[in-house]
Amino acid sequence: MRIALILMGPMYPDVTGGAEIFALQLALSLAKRGHKVYLIAYRGSRLSSFRYGNFTFYSIKPLTRRIIRLLNLISFLAYLVRLRPDVCLSIFFQSSLPVSLYSGIFRKPYAIRFTGSDEFVIRQMSRKSKRLEKLRAKVFWRFLIKLVKKDAKRGRAFLIALNREMRKNLTESGFPSNAIIVIPNFVLRRFFKIKPSHESDVIGYVGRLEYVKGIDILLKAFITIRAMNRSVKLLIVGDGTLKKYILELAKHHNIEDSVTVTGFVPNTEVPKYLSKMSIFVLPSRREGFPNTLLQAMAAGLPIVTTSVGGVPELITNGRNGLLVPPDNVKELAKAIELLLKTREMARNLAFQARKDAKKYTIDRIVDRYEKILRYIAEKP
Repeated sequence: MRIALILMGPMYPDVTGGAEIFALQLALSLAKRGHKVYLIAYRGSRLSSFRYGNFTFYSIKPLTRRIIRLLNLISFLAYLVRLRPDVCLSIFFQSSLPVSLYSGIFRKPYAIRFTGSDEFVIRQMSRKSKRLEKLRAKVFWRFLIKLVKKDAKRGRAFLIALNREMRKNLTESGFPSNAIIVIPNFVLRRFFKIKPSHESDVIGYVGRLEYVKGIDILLKAFITIRAMNRSVKLLIVGDGTLKKYILELAKHHNIEDSVTVTGFVPNTEVPKYLSKMSIFVLPSRREGFPNTLLQAMAAGLPIVTTSVGGVPELITNGRNGLLVPPDNVKELAKAIELLLKTREMARNLAFQARKDAKKYTIDRIVDRYEKILRYIAEKP
């Protein structure tokens, strides 16, 4: 098959988000299976166009001035028309417009992979939430949602949800249920080789330092724990807008010597940091199907996380991790303290988490993508 992956944003390593890492790994995996794979994305500072076997990355210089942004769309569409792929996959919903236009020209069905952020905005739009009153792209979202719904009802668009809750929410937002397939994220093999520091007192987090990730809740819980256990450490791996806030709050409470914030870390370096942790915490306020949680499970770490989005499909409370409500400092601190004090329980949870993570190995998930993309490509 000739497969085009569309990402209307910079590719990894210029952006280290889950969608960008997913796009690169899926492209490489499909190319290794003999498919001709094209990944079209914006050009970043670290990466420009390259070719590797059956995989070719085509980069587009992004135009940011509002009056000429339309040329970005034309550039993506021009590549698709030139390459004539058998099937297209939009890596997230916002990238689907050029794919839909290509489909309209050549009457080819296509697929869209939804992220947690996509699904959240679509839900807010369908509910006419006041939280989106200032959304500059409101008109664009409305147009795109209407276009994709129309394509899905015609059998031209197939929608990939990361978890069952996302599928339910998309259906409630008006997308046809028979067009939605659930395919979760995958975890790379290197994370299963990690040996965690089970006997240390290092609480760890990996991800963006943003409000949606609940990193502020984690630090407040750590302040409570640190007051009773001076040997405990907090290792925060990542960067974001709340980095300065985290460092200032740690300094205000005189615990800066116990808090480490790494800043930007390439995905290839994440295993090194996971191996230093004894407990992994993901205190998100909202999630899709978090890659970092899968990585921590594969690493064999005991996990404390929040019961949001697709997380309960990965973590069963008391079986392979501990679930707490979002935005709850007290319950988060209590769960972390329990694992610090009960090492045998922590090891048992970690053992089961690593075992469960094997269901999400990259080979298994790519099998499912290959199957659906082949079905779409061969659809009359």
